[in-house]
Amino acid sequence: MEFEKRSLKNINTLGIGGEGRVFYPRNLAEFKQAVLENPSAFILGGGSNCVFPDGVFERKIIGTQYLNGDRKSVV
Repeated sequence: MEFEKRSLKNINTLGIGGEGRVFYPRNLAEFKQAVLENPSAFILGGGSNCVFPDGVFERKIIGTQYLNGDRKSVV
């Protein structure tokens, strides 16, 4: 799993923020692995209720954008 350096203004609806490291799991198994390996990561849904700071956001970000159709239990 690789967290990619991205502009955070492109992943929230207000278009505000600096840079951060983001990973988009493709299924619940990848999501579970990412959360277990990065317990302090910021979990990002659609990005409509968050504002990122200018500069570098230090916490890793796990985006759930590609998990919409995968409704099986994560546990």
